[in-house]
Amino acid sequence: MKVERKRWWVAPFRPSETFQTSPNVITFYICWGIVILLLNLSLFTQPGYSPAIPAPIHFTGGALLNASWVGLRFVGILVAVSWLPVKWPLALPLMWGISISVSSLAQLGMSFNDGLGIFLMRTLLVSGQWGLLYFVARLTRRTQLDTQVVASARYSVRWARSFLTSWQQNWVGIMTTLLVYILALAALNPLEL
Repeated sequence: MKVERKRWWVAPFRPSETFQTSPNVITFYICWGIVILLLNLSLFTQPGYSPAIPAPIHFTGGALLNASWVGLRFVGILVAVSWLPVKWPLALPLMWGISISVSSLAQLGMSFNDGLGIFLMRTLLVSGQWGLLYFVARLTRRTQLDTQVVASARYSVRWARSFLTSWQQNWVGIMTTLLVYILALAALNPLEL
């Protein structure tokens, strides 16, 4: 009987019934996030780097539409991935989401001097990104796992049933974090920076 060695950095991210992810995959995602964070920090510390002057917090219709498009596009891509019966294509959008979230986390660390309002909006943005990434990845993986279990001859019917079941379990988290993400992104108005 093979006994798997416990890793201390994977302990908070134990494989669960929802994800059924091995510690090696979790370790890879943690390392990926660290690499992206180090790349961002190295860019911020380059000589000649000048941070953008933050615009005041305000909502415009264009910023709200742009933020909505960005958030819904990410959700749509992961829902499209849930249609595939294998789990490896889920890695690419998750790596993309982790990269964006870690980049926002690095910008949060650099925004202490931008004022309390900008710092709080960036904090909400990072919280919304991480929450949205978690809940949508959970929706996608649960849909993939349940599609194999639902009794039906047609794959599209099995997928639709498992998606609805998974949506019922995750809709509150998805909608809450999506709303926080859209409002924080629109308030920061990245098109005007």
